[in-house]
Amino acid sequence: MNSTVDDITSAGNAVATSQLAFPEETCNEAYAVAGYEQSVSDLSQVGARRVFSDGAGIQMPTVTGNAESGYTIALTIGI
Repeated sequence: MNSTVDDITSAGNAVATSQLAFPEETCNEAYAVAGYEQSVSDLSQVGARRVFSDGAGIQMPTVTGNAESGYTIALTIGI
């Protein structure tokens, strides 16, 4: 099945919702890109968010790439 961005981002097609944490150095690099400067304040509040209150370690993917060419993430989850 080929999905379009509209297909996979539509709230009507949601089967599971999650939130990921990203390494601080990745966030800092991404937030340095024009248009994302206001997101810097979000980084200081990650620990206060209930979803990460038990630590972000198990929600931390492996990240490769960079802000210029894009990122690829991998996260193993149990089902």
